[in-house]
Amino acid sequence: MFQYFFTYTTDIPKGLGFSLFGKEHLLWLSGILLIGVVFCIWYIKSTTEQRRKLERTLGTLILIFDLYKDVVLFATGKFNTWELPFDLCGLAVFLCFAYAWTKWKPLQEILYFLCMPGALSALLFPNWTNYPQLNYMNIHSFVIHGLLVIFPLMQIIGGTVRPTIKKYYRVWVFLALLVPLELYLNAKLGTNFLFLRLPSKGSPLVPLYEITGKHFYYLGLAVLVICVNGFMYLPFLILDFRKRRRHIDNKQ
Repeated sequence: MFQYFFTYTTDIPKGLGFSLFGKEHLLWLSGILLIGVVFCIWYIKSTTEQRRKLERTLGTLILIFDLYKDVVLFATGKFNTWELPFDLCGLAVFLCFAYAWTKWKPLQEILYFLCMPGALSALLFPNWTNYPQLNYMNIHSFVIHGLLVIFPLMQIIGGTVRPTIKKYYRVWVFLALLVPLELYLNAKLGTNFLFLRLPSKGSPLVPLYEITGKHFYYLGLAVLVICVNGFMYLPFLILDFRKRRRHIDNKQ
């Protein structure tokens, strides 16, 4: 049962993994959804001090749990350049920890508009499907991405964090600094951070790449980010519209 628990992807025999939206995948998604609901309710019902403790505890657990993965990889001699924390979710681990302890507001838009949808996309279209269920990388990948979604989501639902379109420029400033670094690392290390070289197999980036081709792939990614972020901001626009209507109705 635990024969392949500490086995890395390169040594996993074929046929032991799971399929996208198969039984195992849906069970993981259902479990993460349930845990997310519990955390959101817990956060909503907490006092300001309790919320701060919950944020710091969860932010610290995310970092510790991700470092545990690196320890295992080092111990088994499987740590490599692809495991460096330069993909979006790897960076999100440190951003969640930093925000939990500093509450630095510029991180709010980055966590909500970039890190959360990135982690959610990884959960919906995982690129670790070759792993069996009882494998530490499979367990780690589902848990860490689930927590990266839950961390900003509970603060959004709890009303502690409120992304604004006026501060949306922070997302593109962050990308303007990050993307050149990722392109350099991908060229030097042969990696695929941010999926800038090739789309993740089985993800919506595959048809995007087929439509745009190699030369317009980056433009397609930029348009995709804008569309996804616009959809994510829609609930706040609706809330603002309702508030303005109530305000006008009360004046009348």
